[in-house]
Amino acid sequence: MASITVPVRDKKMIIWNFMEELWRKYQEATNDGRQPAFHLNEFKDFDMFEKYLPIVGIKESKTDSVILDTLLKYKQRGYYRIENNIVSLTERGLAECRKPIHDWG
Repeated sequence: MASITVPVRDKKMIIWNFMEELWRKYQEATNDGRQPAFHLNEFKDFDMFEKYLPIVGIKESKTDSVILDTLLKYKQRGYYRIENNIVSLTERGLAECRKPIHDWG
């Protein structure tokens, strides 16, 4: 099976949008008194990338795995945890989110 190559630029877009949406979701949940943990299916930006990736040459049947692989690799930076498809921010992620300018790179 051939390896799927996703341009670094596209990976950065996936991560940037994911982290910004996670931060918004966290703020909304804590403001409403809800638990700040979210199922991966709740992220709206994934739909955007599922439509975008085939345009840049990724087979439509592979888009979900490309997005998930990107998130799992980026998870090593310690900004969030994913367990049983539930995402939550870590203390390190919260600290970065609270900065006026985020550096998700």
